[in-house]
Amino acid sequence: MSSEKHLDALLELEKNPSTNQRSLSQKLNISLGLTNEILQNLIHRGWVKANKLKGRKWLYLITPAGMSKATQFAFQRFQETQKYFWDAENIIISLLERLHHKGKEKIIILGKNQYTKLIILASTDSPIELTMIISDEQSQKNFLGHQVVSIYEFTKKINQLAEEYEDTIIISVDRELRKSLLSKISKNINDIKSNEESIIDIINIDDLIKKYITSQHNNVANNKEIK
Repeated sequence: MSSEKHLDALLELEKNPSTNQRSLSQKLNISLGLTNEILQNLIHRGWVKANKLKGRKWLYLITPAGMSKATQFAFQRFQETQKYFWDAENIIISLLERLHHKGKEKIIILGKNQYTKLIILASTDSPIELTMIISDEQSQKNFLGHQVVSIYEFTKKINQLAEEYEDTIIISVDRELRKSLLSKISKNINDIKSNEESIIDIINIDDLIKKYITSQHNNVANNKEIK
């Protein structure tokens, strides 16, 4: 299958074998016309069977062949996702090593999502120390053994002891939280800017990964030119 929506439709029919076209279009967040086109393709492949109901209504059922394909595609998607996270962890380890070479000794994670766990794992194999996690959630004070502080608590610390964070970089996994943190840093500190030139380095994990991948591609291209 070339289309992700085709795969999503097949997996949705596997979970809800008695769904109709309108419900499927809502689940996939696509138009009825496109849903119909996808279903016709799946019917042509023998993976879906159409049963006519009263009036102009149809019911679309996944066939045994379709269930087999859905299982196969679901496993492939799982493998791709798993490989992505393994690759992302290795990239983060390399990035932390590069940050350490630039003089960074500590990291703080801003936000909690799947990247947070990857950075925590990567930091165990890195010379950089993970000191805390900043979150907008007030209820949890510990995450996987690491201290969690609110943005308010952190801004009080950095405003009072800014010099202690000169060797620290904040890796943000949430762009909105990054904006919120920068907006709350004390105005008593001159020339606070909403970029890496702030009182403390704050960089988005997506940007770090993109920069790393770009540098790797450039290195490969340069090596090819040299040869």
